[in-house]
Amino acid sequence: MSVEMRDNHRQTVRALGATAAIISAFGIGNRASAMATLGQIGFEQRLEYAAIGSVTNLASRLCDEAKAGQIVVSRRVYGMVEAWVEGRPIDDLTLKGFNHPVLAAEILAWREEVDNCRRGRRVRR
Repeated sequence: MSVEMRDNHRQTVRALGATAAIISAFGIGNRASAMATLGQIGFEQRLEYAAIGSVTNLASRLCDEAKAGQIVVSRRVYGMVEAWVEGRPIDDLTLKGFNHPVLAAEILAWREEVDNCRRGRRVRR
């Protein structure tokens, strides 16, 4: 989904021109392979639905590190999707709130052909 969001954004910017490119640059950070606490947080007069936990903090920090048009994921997530995407490792990131450097990767695009190990044949996207 992140690849489609980035690509659709690029098409919209091309259609709208240079001004749109200046005001609408964004990067994406994903960490979708861990548990988070979901639910209503707050007090009776003000309740909000939210996700909290280290997974949401990491996703936010990766998003902060992503440059305009860049999709940054943890290497764990990249390992889960690398059969379907073109990507590359990036330098380990020192992120606020994390004691150790975070291994990260950049997702560049969908692969044109994907190995389908279960069926023993190659599949075109």
